[in-house]
Amino acid sequence: MIAFDVYLNGGKVCTAGSNDLTELSAAVYLFPRRHRRDNQGLNLAVSGVASTPEEFFEWAHRQLRIGDKVEIEIVESPTSDKARRRLRPAQRHVRQ
Repeated sequence: MIAFDVYLNGGKVCTAGSNDLTELSAAVYLFPRRHRRDNQGLNLAVSGVASTPEEFFEWAHRQLRIGDKVEIEIVESPTSDKARRRLRPAQRHVRQ
């Protein structure tokens, strides 16, 4: 299967992937928070979606800081890490 090896500052975060996925993503997000200088809302999210049954997978969700280095390598892998969270659509918006 095609998977993502995700690294943060040289350390491996996860190998994300599954044969059941219809979507796999690894993204860095910036949500500026003007009222707080110490937290700019920088995040790394590694997730996927399966359609049958519909399910959301999350391998990683990390806060980032200025200077962090994120690397994503696209790999062919027979296995992946177990998703940290697996949610059905009704559970997806409930953050644990």
